Amino acid sequence: MVVRRSLSRLRICYITDIEGDVAYLQRFLQHADCPLRWEPRPRPLASSPALQYTAVRSHAPPLPAASSSSAAAVAACDAHALQYYTLGLKDDDTHFVFGGDVFDQGADLMLGQCLLDLKARYPDRVHLILGNRDINKMVMTRIVDEVDALTPVEAEDHLFGLHHYPSPQGPPSTFLADIAAAKATSTRFRSVGYAAFLAALRPETPPPPRADRVSFLRWALQHRMGGYRAFEHRRSELRQLRAADAPAPTDAEVASTFFEAARPGGVYAEYLRRGRLACVLEGILFVHGGVTAANVGFVPDVAAPLWEQPQRGRHIAEVHAWVDALEGFRRAAVDAWRRGEGTRGEALRHYALPRLFAPYSVVVGSFVEADGPRLAPLPVVHYLLSGGVSTVCSGHQPCGDAPLVVRQPGGFLMVDADNSYCGRGNALCGPTNHRGGALSFLCMEGDGAVWARGARADGRPLRTS
Repeated sequence: MVVRRSLSRLRICYITDIEGDVAYLQRFLQHADCPLRWEPRPRPLASSPALQYTAVRSHAPPLPAASSSSAAAVAACDAHALQYYTLGLKDDDTHFVFGGDVFDQGADLMLGQCLLDLKARYPDRVHLILGNRDINKMVMTRIVDEVDALTPVEAEDHLFGLHHYPSPQGPPSTFLADIAAAKATSTRFRSVGYAAFLAALRPETPPPPRADRVSFLRWALQHRMGGYRAFEHRRSELRQLRAADAPAPTDAEVASTFFEAARPGGVYAEYLRRGRLACVLEGILFVHGGVTAANVGFVPDVAAPLWEQPQRGRHIAEVHAWVDALEGFRRAAVDAWRRGEGTRGEALRHYALPRLFAPYSVVVGSFVEADGPRLAPLPVVHYLLSGGVSTVCSGHQPCGDAPLVVRQPGGFLMVDADNSYCGRGNALCGPTNHRGGALSFLCMEGDGAVWARGARADGRPLRTS
């Protein structure tokens, strides 16, 4: 048990980084300490704009089991089932926080819709945090609007080359040199360019003179957005939603669901509209990545390019004012993106780039490094404790099959609860499951305790006491 300071009897439940894995969500709902439950929808979920190509099956499956841990019960909870069932809270008091990264694995459109419906039903008790996999979907509107008129090299450069940020001046040469040097020393950024991707995709034909949005999307998901199998996962989701005798979704139909999800009313657009970069409840700060010396108190300028943020961004002196200012930045960026005005909200998209590019971001900043956790610097601890924040809960950085907790003098805690990939090689893994039998979530009780609940990668119970 880890003890923190608390002011009331509020109960909070936190889970993060589901990434579209509906079976993982089902394992969460089957746990006795989960505050959520399945409930029948008043009416089946009609095909949304993002699902416009689906021929929805006409029959409702059985309600997913509330307590069974059998493989059959978990498998039954698929995209088709989520058309007929939605999420509800079991009691009138618990707050639920989802820590971000809804998308990219499995039935992520339907999972995202379930979380949005839950937020709509309980707007004051459900809190959705934005992760990098959620924010990077902002690029979908630019793929639709800009790619088809460009050559392959221009398309990659225009949408993923940082010097093509909508700005009168490009970045200084020193900025580009620093980025190039850092990328050269990291295997993470040694990926395939779009032109090379096209050549491998169609080796029997000459490279096309123009980019096309479908192949560009497939390349971007695999090589720039961390969604290596997201396109095929979406195809599988559409198959689950279609009638059994319906034709298989084409590449164009699959791609259209990504683009429509970013349009007004789509799942990506709505999650960006209703989510937050940070949230404080009962002295606990929730962010997707973490709080570090490089990002604490910092708020980007919505109109500034990446390389000018350190000079044009603001430093806020108090933690609650900082959280409010981050919300103002998010709102302004999402509004500009939805309207296609100004810099089209690119400052928010860049805020979710890897730490190499955006060290000032709470979306990608983390106290967990490749070789283990780090203590927060004392100025960071002082900043947070002075504002009444004694705990930071985050995800983003995989840390194994149990939450990683760092406790510092003064009662300050940092918790990382991202168990992604903890079961790789495990016999319990599947196409959308890289955690094996793992489940990891946190319960914050009104008596000042933070409890970890769930299961290890091999299925053994996880329960701190």
